[in-house]
Amino acid sequence: MFKQNNLLTVIILTALALVLFSGCMEDDSTPTPSENAPEVVGSPTPSATPTQTITVTLSSTPTYSPEPLSTPESTPTPAPLPTPTIESTPTPMPTVIPVLSTYEVLAQLIADTNPILPASLADIYGILHKIDTAKREDMLTSEEVYELEESLKTKFNQWIMIRVDNIYVTSPNSLGDFLNNHAVQDTREYGRLINEETRIYEKDALNNKYNQWIRNQLKEIDPDNSNSLSQFYDIELFQSTDIYDDLAMSVTRRYIDGQMPDMFNEWVRNTVDGIDTNSSSDSLVEFIGIELIQVTEIYDKLVTPQTHVYTDGQITIKFNKWITNKIDDLNPDISGFIEDIAEILTIKATSEYQAHATPLTNDYLEQQLPVKVGEHMTDLVNGIGSKTSTTFPNKLYSLVSVMQKDIYDELCPDIIKEYVKDRLRITIAAAVGLAPSVVATLPNDGEIDVPVTSAIMITFDQAMAPQAVESAITISPNIEFDATWIAANWIIPGWEQADGHLIALLKSANALEPSTAYTIDIGLRAVSVQSVAPDSTHTFSFTTKSSGTPPQISNIVPVDEQTDAPIGGTIRVVFDQEMIAESVESAISISPRIDYDIRWQSGNTVAVLQPLESLDFDTNYKVTIGAEAISINSIPLGEDYTFIFFTGIHGGPHILSTMPTDGQVGIPSGYPIQVFFNRSMDPDSVEDALSVTPDIEYKTKWYEADFVLEIEPQEQLVPNTTYTFEIGGQSTSSHSRPLGQSYRFSFTTLDE
Repeated sequence: MFKQNNLLTVIILTALALVLFSGCMEDDSTPTPSENAPEVVGSPTPSATPTQTITVTLSSTPTYSPEPLSTPESTPTPAPLPTPTIESTPTPMPTVIPVLSTYEVLAQLIADTNPILPASLADIYGILHKIDTAKREDMLTSEEVYELEESLKTKFNQWIMIRVDNIYVTSPNSLGDFLNNHAVQDTREYGRLINEETRIYEKDALNNKYNQWIRNQLKEIDPDNSNSLSQFYDIELFQSTDIYDDLAMSVTRRYIDGQMPDMFNEWVRNTVDGIDTNSSSDSLVEFIGIELIQVTEIYDKLVTPQTHVYTDGQITIKFNKWITNKIDDLNPDISGFIEDIAEILTIKATSEYQAHATPLTNDYLEQQLPVKVGEHMTDLVNGIGSKTSTTFPNKLYSLVSVMQKDIYDELCPDIIKEYVKDRLRITIAAAVGLAPSVVATLPNDGEIDVPVTSAIMITFDQAMAPQAVESAITISPNIEFDATWIAANWIIPGWEQADGHLIALLKSANALEPSTAYTIDIGLRAVSVQSVAPDSTHTFSFTTKSSGTPPQISNIVPVDEQTDAPIGGTIRVVFDQEMIAESVESAISISPRIDYDIRWQSGNTVAVLQPLESLDFDTNYKVTIGAEAISINSIPLGEDYTFIFFTGIHGGPHILSTMPTDGQVGIPSGYPIQVFFNRSMDPDSVEDALSVTPDIEYKTKWYEADFVLEIEPQEQLVPNTTYTFEIGGQSTSSHSRPLGQSYRFSFTTLDE
């Protein structure tokens, strides 16, 4: 090895000597070229003298290679001696990537954590777990562990202070922030990372903010707003939570306990005072609402005896005034009079009427309704006009239709009934003993687009023998029918029939066929009660409507899935075309079962169901109109129509927030999974509606009076995996109010 080194040294020295010797042999008058010497242009360049090259390769040692010297062409230059050139082939240096230590990696993660972001709590907890893992595997010294934990504590305490500072005492949804903060305090990591200064700051700030917030919730209640009842219940619910026990100061408790009764009593009085006794108002809802509030726990707890006496007295006064106004405002001259009468009769059948109507009001109703109905019937019969008028059949049919109703039988005074029959006889009948003839028919002869459910009305000018007439009628195409006869006061001496039968209503057992021409013949066997036959057969025809489209339900009240339906309200079903009332009424079912009356409005397009007893609080009701409900064109609904609604005075539940938040990534193992509701929930209903994807084994725990759900996986979650949690809309609050819509949130676990 020593000899090789000596040989290498000799070679290098020899090369250097040759270079020096060559320089000494040059003419002193020849300027020595330098790097900055200007190049002479315009003279040809002599051919380069060949240069001997000596190559020396030195491993891992930089080499120097001098450039050949050049001489201006204007100066003759002797041929230079051979100049040795030292060349080397450098060995490429490998790319060096610095390897960070475990300490450096964790320190960088801590530095990159932004405590302003709410989601960074998961990063902080994840880093703490990594520190613990590195410590167990002896990848950190005790000094490094201490430094990392201190840096992480700084970030965590900053996060806590920022979260507390960002709680707004004026927002109702800040309840979720308070509950979330409470949940963080319950974690194992909180105890390891919090410092005493931050703990004191957090406690003082939370106490101040929570007490301001709960006071603001009470101040936000408007005693003049009839819908404020749910806010009183909310305050009571907040008082049942652990966070109220922990944070509400004694001065706040005294404030709430002192203010709530005063505000509640003011609200009750204002609500009673605000009931509208105008006849057009649907005040039955308000009367029933007040009555049911009186049996609630909050009413018993907060209302004073004076308010209770005032409420009872005012409800009675206002209810009777409302009923009296509805009676007084009945107008026999309008087309909707019979519907208005039906509404009053429905109210009379309710438990509310039985409880509050005074004998004086009831007597007034019993006296006035017959008078009003009598006026209406008198107007109808007087308005039918001459039997030769083109409007006569339709006006007569309107009169006859009312005469078929229970209202006519029960409310129309007997003297008016007699008057109606007399007017019919005078208007329609001819002299006794003449050959009977048909005065009018409905449908009219040649009429088209006749509803397939229409009755056929035939009016005679003589008192007819019903059986003889029915046997003399033929209908083509053939249909089976039932006949109803309308009598008129017509006492014919010597005959058993005291009342003459002038009008026959024929109703088919089944609907008529659509787009079909029907011909009706009344033959010569259709004799009068005096056995006088008609002079000729009477024939008329009509054509039914085309089948048309199936009926549809265009509107409902309450709306589907309504969560605050009034307990005293009506249930309304609106169809897009006229319906056969009997088919709809038999197709309606309500669960839970209730007793109700039904009345029709707008030409049998609106069915109004009036519960006879108030509905129950906090109850889901399901209403179904069966597919067999039929339109006047004899087209069925085709499929069941179902809607649900919920009665209640408590606000509906919704989810305030979750931990982790939806879409959050980097969630460490053991990170709390919690759902924060704005209402106390029914745990069983929520757990039954809870699903997790991918499927995992878990347990559930409830906190804060069932405002907070915690989901505890029974095994470690898979790293770098997205988990989706869904709570179905069928979940209910502790007052049975449904969540309504499903709620879903996802997070992705830390890639460990």
